Amino acid sequence: MSDAGTTNGSFDPATVELLIAWQKLEVSSRQVREEFADRAGLSLNDFQTLVFLSAKQDSTPKAVGLALGLTTGATTALIDRLENGGYVTREPHPTDRRSTRLVLTDTGLTAATRTGARYFEVVRSTVPPEDLASVTSLFSRLADALDATLGSG
Repeated sequence: MSDAGTTNGSFDPATVELLIAWQKLEVSSRQVREEFADRAGLSLNDFQTLVFLSAKQDSTPKAVGLALGLTTGATTALIDRLENGGYVTREPHPTDRRSTRLVLTDTGLTAATRTGARYFEVVRSTVPPEDLASVTSLFSRLADALDATLGSG
């Protein structure tokens, strides 16, 4: 098998089917996030920040920017919007005087939790408990492998 994932110039059908299913999952997941963002009157990035903060409580603006792939300026503007909308507050970082931590308000937590509940129910009704660890491992390995290709052209 070559670096392009082919054998003798043809793609492995099972891998092609996996990639098609993966794309379908990505599209469906994005549509769910967009639906919830729209209901909350937020942009997709703003909404994804709330979801990130619900999982990684008390994160710094830098952590949010890295997680969403945003520049420092875009991150600051995003946090300003969320703070002005009453979704997050900035508080002094307990160990780093130069930084702040972001804390979800009740409004922000409610918006993020609704989406999390839908994903939780879909996973719970679709993935048997005995398969959760292997599916989690697969997703993590795929994400790590993709991350490793960044910047390689």
